[in-house]
Amino acid sequence: MTEELITIAIVQYLSLRQWTIISYDFPQSGSGYRFTENFTGSCSSCKALIPDIIAQKEGQLFIWENKVKFSVLDIEKYRNFTSSFSNSIESLRKETSFQNMFFGIGVAHSLYNIKKIDLYSNQLDFAVIVDQESTVIVKIPDSYGLLI
Repeated sequence: MTEELITIAIVQYLSLRQWTIISYDFPQSGSGYRFTENFTGSCSSCKALIPDIIAQKEGQLFIWENKVKFSVLDIEKYRNFTSSFSNSIESLRKETSFQNMFFGIGVAHSLYNIKKIDLYSNQLDFAVIVDQESTVIVKIPDSYGLLI
């Protein structure tokens, strides 16, 4: 299982459930939607975040980071996301008219990943696991029940 296969499986899962896929990005491609850190003046050192998937359904925006192996760094980089990247978020809101935004992860099926999701579940809005057959299993459902 690779990060690319995880992303493909989740995009297919969402598409079959009538989600709007706004953007998806494969590892190192840089082709997805780019959130740029708020700045004043020159932006030569601005940080940027390119989520693996951005998808919307019923006015709810979901931002995905996908990994073969769970990484707490993915949670940490989104901890201050809404304040540090608010200008980019508002630009996307104007384009898509989303009402709420959620952050979560997609990971390959493994005991390690399941344990880590359980450990950090209070810091995630949702989490899915993708098995070797590319089946998407919702581990932490979103509060609106849209992933199920």
